Amino acid sequence: MAQYERMMTRRTARTGLLLFLLFALPTVAAFAQALPAVAVRASGQSVASGSIYLIPEDVAIGARSSAVTFTILNRSRSEIRLSAGQPVEITGTDAAMFHVDEPPRPVIPLGGSVDFSVVFAPTAAGPWMATITVHGAERPLVVFVIAANAVPSGE
Repeated sequence: MAQYERMMTRRTARTGLLLFLLFALPTVAAFAQALPAVAVRASGQSVASGSIYLIPEDVAIGARSSAVTFTILNRSRSEIRLSAGQPVEITGTDAAMFHVDEPPRPVIPLGGSVDFSVVFAPTAAGPWMATITVHGAERPLVVFVIAANAVPSGE
């Protein structure tokens, strides 16, 4: 019975997360217009500006997820310089649950790419999400949502 309850709790949390993200997507999509020619990939899938990337694993409270590596591909006609201050910014109500584990190099060469990684380190159970903005030297390059689910320790 306890195993069934844990399974249903996870299913309910994931359903709540997906519904929450469905309503958040239009807000993030508003920032996705007029961005330079870059593409982002993570775990073999494209992460478009305005989209949502879901960390596939449930993470126990007090633990850290595996690092998710995002690759920014330069598809423009010149090199792209990232912001000198904070090239990757995580914002939103749940931003404290997500951390840039490894920042990107400051320049994306013509036809090249740079990587950065993010981890999820929850302090409470439930679905969590934040907005990731990759800042170029002059304007944001990519804006998307990252989401994850935290479960009680021992599950």
